[in-house]
Order: sequence, then C-alpha cells, then structure tokens
Amino acid sequence: MKKTYSKIIKYIAYTALSLVVLAGIVIGLFFFSISQRNKRLKKEASEKSKSCNSILYVTEQPEIMLFEFNDVTSEDLEFKIIRNTKVIKDTIILDTTATKNIINYINIPFDSFLKTDSILVTVHKEFHYYISDFKHGVGLHYGMFGPVATSDCELLESFTINGVKNINNLVKAKGILIDEKSNLQKIKQN
Repeated sequence: MKKTYSKIIKYIAYTALSLVVLAGIVIGLFFFSISQRNKRLKKEASEKSKSCNSILYVTEQPEIMLFEFNDVTSEDLEFKIIRNTKVIKDTIILDTTATKNIINYINIPFDSFLKTDSILVTVHKEFHYYISDFKHGVGLHYGMFGPVATSDCELLESFTINGVKNINNLVKAKGILIDEKSNLQKIKQN
C-alpha cells in the first residue's frame, strides 16, 4: 500500500513539474516573440523614418494651441508663409457667423508649404509667432503588449516657435512685439 501511495505522489509530482515546465516554456516563447516583434518594428520604423525625412512639403495643416488669450476669434489671426525672409503667401481667416466664436486652437490654413518655411502667426495685430522646424516621423501603433505596427509618415506635432523647440502652443507672454523683419533675422540666427 505504501508503494502505491509513493507511486501516486511521484506521478502527481512529475505531472505538476511537467506542467510548470510546459507553462514556463509557453510564457518564455510568448515574451520572446514580443521581444522579436519589438526589434522588428523598431528596425522597420528606422527604415521608414529615412523616407519620412525626404518629404519636402507639409500638407497636414498642423494644429496650434492658443494659451492665455481669452478673446481670440478667427478675425484676430493672420498667417504668413515666410521663405528666405520673404512673404510667399498670407491669409486672414474670415468668420462669417453672426456670433464670433472664441478659439483655443486652430489649424494652419495653408494647404501646402515647404518644411523649411516659417509660418508667421500674428494675433491681435501685435503678438508675432514664428513657427518653424516642421518634421515628419513614423509612429508605432500600440496594443496590449506593446507596439503592434508602424504608421505611415506623419507630421510631428512639435515645432520651434520663436526659437523655443518642441512646442505647439502660442503663449501670450512669449509673443514678439517688435518689427517682424528684425525678429525674423534674430530668430534665424539662433
């Protein structure tokens, strides 16, 4: 009888050990496949990034945020494309609605411009913001266990505004209040 109990206990122990080893192998393979997928996606993103750098034009109409402005309507905004210190194109957005809506964000209203261009945004005809350093990059789509795919080239929503890098908002206190041409030269030198 003791031998029977001994055999049963050994059988249960071997079965449990086999299940633990099998579970360990499955979990290890799962994390190994995630690791390999992440490496493959990073390599793919790096290759796509090179093609993104070759894009010459911005066609996405990037969004900019307005901070500390409590009374900005679209009539208070003027946009200009500046290329080699010359104004190439300008526009004022007309709001034809009866009630003028106060805005907190707006898209740059040009259909297309060079990535090397600067966009001059004038708010209330006195605050000037030079937006430049437009870049395209590749993003990663994330799932429950990390990245699952790369995206196409997309405009990075991080620009240089009045010489400050990696922002996308116009802050009233950071607006330039002096002559446009001398400011553009000053910013280009930085």
